[in-house]
Amino acid sequence: MPYVALAIGVPLAALIVWRLFTRSAILTLEDAIILPGEKAELSAWVERRIFLFLDPDIHGEMVEFSSDTGILGTIETDSEGRATWTVSNLPPGLHHFHARLIDSKHQAEEAHAVVAV
Repeated sequence: MPYVALAIGVPLAALIVWRLFTRSAILTLEDAIILPGEKAELSAWVERRIFLFLDPDIHGEMVEFSSDTGILGTIETDSEGRATWTVSNLPPGLHHFHARLIDSKHQAEEAHAVVAV
């Protein structure tokens, strides 16, 4: 029985320690549905990837928002790890947006979202 606990506990502890010392992060960008003429809020948030359901927010990170037509702008995450960019005058249809971390010590994959008008 103690061997089973060691077989599970040691790798789990090693994973947690590894995640604490690496700079892995999660960048999420939310999809949205809006009516024609409304403004779309692109909401991204950055979290530190440590362990399942243990992802504290990261504040002070620069998030760059872009679309298929180019860069929209850059904004810093707030105390809750959120960055929000507002887009207006979107014609009816599907619009693809992207977010990525800029000049960050954390590593996160680019996030993608769709806004339906």
